[in-house]
Amino acid sequence: MKLFVSILFALILFNGCKENSEPDCVCTQVFAMITVEITDSLNRPLTNLQTRTIDVYGNTMIPLYKKLDHQPNIYVIADDSNVYAFNTNPTQVIFIVNDSIRTKTYSFALNTDECKCHINKIDGPQKIIF
Repeated sequence: MKLFVSILFALILFNGCKENSEPDCVCTQVFAMITVEITDSLNRPLTNLQTRTIDVYGNTMIPLYKKLDHQPNIYVIADDSNVYAFNTNPTQVIFIVNDSIRTKTYSFALNTDECKCHINKIDGPQKIIF
């Protein structure tokens, strides 16, 4: 019986000493958005475009807002509502822009932090001339 209690105690002790693989996470209340400004070749804002973001699997990513009301030529590629589609490694997404005549695609690399608090842009244009 003593042997059983000793083994049980040792198991509990060693089990409690395992390192916690989860990071200590404290997320801020900031809501991050990855945006891009779209203008024509004369630097005039383009405000009536259709946009869509797709991930590497062809799934459409839907941010909470497609455009910002106070800046009508700023388009949202992805935001913190899409954070669970990413990990800490950069992931390519395709941003598709079209009007009634043409369609163009642009590549962005996005990731998130270990805690999946916020989305980050690793690579991609700040401004698109469409």
